[in-house]
Amino acid sequence: MPEIDPTQPLEPWDGYAALSSEDRLARFQKKHDEARDRSDQAYAVALSAAVGNYELLRQAADQMTHDEDARAKARDLHDDAGSWKPN
Repeated sequence: MPEIDPTQPLEPWDGYAALSSEDRLARFQKKHDEARDRSDQAYAVALSAAVGNYELLRQAADQMTHDEDARAKARDLHDDAGSWKPN
């Protein structure tokens, strides 16, 4: 198991930070769509919150660069997932 640096925010999923902005958004959308197909509202909300919080923490840290597109998409997908009607 790799060491976790307690001074760095946890990635929403392994490898998130290494992805390009375009790949990050595409993978995020895919994960959200898969959750929607399974009616897994809790996962979609948690995933969106994880991405949004990660990007917000990166924005707050002087030495890190945040992804505004991913943060905005997280907000949109979080709102979308919150509107799903349970089965």
